[in-house]
Amino acid sequence: ILKPLRVMELVCVRLEVSNDRCERTAAIKFIRRWISLALIDGLEIPICAVRSMVAIADSFATDVGLRSLCLSTLTTVLLKDPRTAIKNGALGTLFKFGCLDPVLSTIHMEPIVWTVVHVLQDANLRAYSRKQIAVDLMQVFTVFTDYRGGEGVPTPTEPLRGAGQSQKTAADEVHEIRCRCARRCICTLLCTVPGLLLLADNCEGLASLISLLKKPNDMMIVKELLTLFQDVLGWWCVPQFESSSAIY
Repeated sequence: ILKPLRVMELVCVRLEVSNDRCERTAAIKFIRRWISLALIDGLEIPICAVRSMVAIADSFATDVGLRSLCLSTLTTVLLKDPRTAIKNGALGTLFKFGCLDPVLSTIHMEPIVWTVVHVLQDANLRAYSRKQIAVDLMQVFTVFTDYRGGEGVPTPTEPLRGAGQSQKTAADEVHEIRCRCARRCICTLLCTVPGLLLLADNCEGLASLISLLKKPNDMMIVKELLTLFQDVLGWWCVPQFESSSAIY
């Protein structure tokens, strides 16, 4: 009865067009429950639900609570149906908000990264997932590689502009927080064999971070990278895991 009525499509439409927070929260919870039942019964996860979750999470008008619900749902979809999640843009959203957002990363970063590691271990999806994960993961690396903090800073002989200087300081503070989030994400990946192989094999991955240390232009980034490599080397050099572990 439900399938001909296209209930999921109607719920997704209400989720995207409604401005009522309670209604949107109820719609997300309905979608989460539908996905759970679909997984139990071995049914396909509705693509419209995944795309709606991605759209809501990507919207800057979405509050933290709703975005957190979307990220949690997308993480579940990535775990249970990686191909559908990656194909419909869920992975990029998870990295962007679940790993780089100062607030949401404290909740979602580790589940997302460990889910990615789990996907990388799937032999049936390895060739497909490695390429897509590497592409989406680049937005985490660009926090370090694309920042130009030194540009636009007045020299000692130039007059200081009050408003511009305040804006620059605020931008630097935001960037510093994002660097910490990116460092935690990359560090967690590098402390696993699948993550290490993925980043080492990508010329824009681990190699790009090492090249930043050779030509430093931002000491804050250098400090974060040195902390990153110190943590990673400390993990691999200390025998704190068993050889029988599936991850290692």
